[in-house]
Amino acid sequence: MIVCVNCGQVNETAASRCLRCGASIFEYPSYLGSAGVAPSGPPPAPPPPSVPPPKPAPPPHKQPLPPPYGSPYGASQTAAPPPMPLPPPVSPPLAHPLPVQPVVVVGGFACPYCRTTLPPRITYRTSPAGWVIFALLLLLCWPLFWVGFLFQEECLRCRNCGRRLA
Repeated sequence: MIVCVNCGQVNETAASRCLRCGASIFEYPSYLGSAGVAPSGPPPAPPPPSVPPPKPAPPPHKQPLPPPYGSPYGASQTAAPPPMPLPPPVSPPLAHPLPVQPVVVVGGFACPYCRTTLPPRITYRTSPAGWVIFALLLLLCWPLFWVGFLFQEECLRCRNCGRRLA
């Protein structure tokens, strides 16, 4: 370990500069004059931090101690009135209350039109993009016209009322 002659910081032996002040560890500090000779020994250790003298023990109390749950901010010792209970929060009335109709959903599905819980009928049909591809391939490369029919979309219909769901 090398002690910096400039600030007294203890540095690693491989360091060439002080980690605290950045001065070169091997140079003589400029504020000590141009002696040109390195000090003969390590600089004296810095003085230990000053420790305040211990406080004398307080004299025994001749007055009674304050109540144990006093005000933490040193307020007067008079009793404060008990806190008033807060009224329950009041929500503003709804302008148009919505009627709530409970629907029992058995299989995870309910038709929004007839409220049946039967599962929907799933059909597949050629999508609009498929018809465009069919028309273009029929005109440009007729042997591949059938590729447009591969683009299909899923249609969900209610089994009870027959309306399209999605």
